[in-house]
Amino acid sequence: MLQAIERETGKRIHDLFDFICGVSTGAIIASFLGFHKISIPEIINTYNTIGKKVFKQSVLEGATGWVLSHSYYNTKLYEEILKQFVGKKFSLIVSIFF
Repeated sequence: MLQAIERETGKRIHDLFDFICGVSTGAIIASFLGFHKISIPEIINTYNTIGKKVFKQSVLEGATGWVLSHSYYNTKLYEEILKQFVGKKFSLIVSIFF
């Protein structure tokens, strides 16, 4: 949808909207689009890269993670990977919401 909006308007998403927000994964995408002004193809590539690293595990690993940290996936790994994309000078909370 975002690519279609850019294609039809000839402008990047961050040039079209004053406020970009989302929840969960959408918040990360909003950060990449608005705060960091990353292109949609780069965001797709980033999510493919992150997904292959974070969401690759067995049911047993997921169940263990759920019991120990209330998260099916490896949240520490996910956070570290996101910090690489977001940058170390901003906390994830600040970069996602501002």
